[in-house]
Amino acid sequence: MKTQSKRIISPLFDQLGSYSFSDFGKDANAGLSVAVLLIPQGLAYAILAGMPAVYGLYAALLPIVLYAIFGTSRFLEVGPVAISSILVLQGVSTLAEPFSTEYIQLVITCGFYVGVLQLLLGVFKFGSLVNFIANPVVKGFIAAASLIIIVSQLKSVFGLNIERPPSILHNLIAIGKHINEVNWIATAIFLGSVIIMWILKKLNKRLPRAFITVVISIIVTKYLALDEFGVNVLGAVDKGFPSITIPTINRVSFLGLLPTILTLTVVNLVECLSMGKALEDKTHQVKPNQEFIALGLSKIGGAFTSTFPTSGSFSRSAIVKDAGAVSQLTGIIAAAIVLVTLLFLTPLVYHLPQPTLAAIIIISVMKLFDIKTFRHLFDTHRRDFLVMLATFIAALLLGIQYGILIGVVLSLILVLQQSSKPQISTLGRVPGTTNFRNISVLSDLEELDGTLIIRLEDQLFFGNNEFFDEELRRLVDSNNRGITDVFLDAKSIFQIDSSGIDTLFDILEYLKENQIQLHICGGMARFRHQLSKSGITNAIGQEYIHISVHKAILQYQSDNNVT
Repeated sequence: MKTQSKRIISPLFDQLGSYSFSDFGKDANAGLSVAVLLIPQGLAYAILAGMPAVYGLYAALLPIVLYAIFGTSRFLEVGPVAISSILVLQGVSTLAEPFSTEYIQLVITCGFYVGVLQLLLGVFKFGSLVNFIANPVVKGFIAAASLIIIVSQLKSVFGLNIERPPSILHNLIAIGKHINEVNWIATAIFLGSVIIMWILKKLNKRLPRAFITVVISIIVTKYLALDEFGVNVLGAVDKGFPSITIPTINRVSFLGLLPTILTLTVVNLVECLSMGKALEDKTHQVKPNQEFIALGLSKIGGAFTSTFPTSGSFSRSAIVKDAGAVSQLTGIIAAAIVLVTLLFLTPLVYHLPQPTLAAIIIISVMKLFDIKTFRHLFDTHRRDFLVMLATFIAALLLGIQYGILIGVVLSLILVLQQSSKPQISTLGRVPGTTNFRNISVLSDLEELDGTLIIRLEDQLFFGNNEFFDEELRRLVDSNNRGITDVFLDAKSIFQIDSSGIDTLFDILEYLKENQIQLHICGGMARFRHQLSKSGITNAIGQEYIHISVHKAILQYQSDNNVT
């Protein structure tokens, strides 16, 4: 009992019980590899979120440490990420001007509220809620977010000094209007940064491409004085510990931030759980409720240390796994390296050009737009494709929050529609076996004269009871084999509500009027108990309640001398 409690309090401390010096060497190597990517990404994603660059380094301190202590994934690396940054910008910028004092305070407060909500979801064990967010919705919004992020960086790519437009369409129009003001030196820096990262990737995928590119671009910009030619540079970045901040907790801020809070909460949890499960093997389970608690605590702690909302980074998490990390200590080591950078090295990034940061962001998010997924769903699951496409278009035109909302609502509508019209299969016996299959799928199945065997591929409840009643009557009326017995294969039904019970009574009456006997075959124990308790069993007759379709048909053949 004590061990279980220990795991719930801190999975990391539980792991350290069997920790060795060689394990620390692996974690230290992974932590260093993460840090050299995390530092330039943190600076870039902070600006993407409408925050001063240093806040990206703040986001790589306490949130990472808290997740490392309380999280259950050995490889998941939280911190600043592009998707969360663009969600913050889109949501909070409607309430205050990005980079302003009011905006910064609202972003920090937003992170606090998201953390509290995630913590409560974990404490009250709502980890399974994320399963209700359909995968096509997530993929659709991520694809849209990647395009929004890329377009948002075009002004840095072209060195344009324009106001932040309210949407992707307005952004493209604004860039078109100012295309004659392009700073070609800035564009050359962007292209040079992309080429350097591409070459480094070809040379060795393990090289810290973003870090090396940042170093090269700083040296070139500083010694060629490119900032004097209109190239925007990062400028002075504060050094030292982040200041203690107190979230603005009041009704006005909460209601204004609520759409962003809900969106960030859902997106963050779905992303992190998906990544954690994908990265771990079968020997190490990711516990959803504990993950909710860990992610919530990381944001609450971050809110008191000047942090904007964080999430899990797939690129940094993949690096951790490839480096052979053993425990979550990797995150703490990476945070320590970031802290050293904050204390002593921030003056070195003064001449970091904005086009290089744009290159890092664009390259990081380009892989999020996966056209193959659109094609695959179009070819295999047209309904899921439509959900994904609707989410994608809505997120682009109306904003990511509305895109997710529309995608979720559309998913629920499709689920309800599917539940209201479940598949009802007519069965026949596979020759020479005791198995019964759908006659519309397999040919040469045996159908016994005088019988109709059907299977409901769902539960029987108020949402589909009328459809089931109508479909069964249609099948009976359209059958030309002189039906005397109807067999309901109930193996997929584990429960039935009062509406379903009423429907069975109606069906039973209809069949009796037509001198047809109803048989119920299989079904879970709970379903069979409900039949007995409601009086259906007595109404049908105990002898017509069977263990399986096979047993029922054998009895029918015996009673009617049919071979």
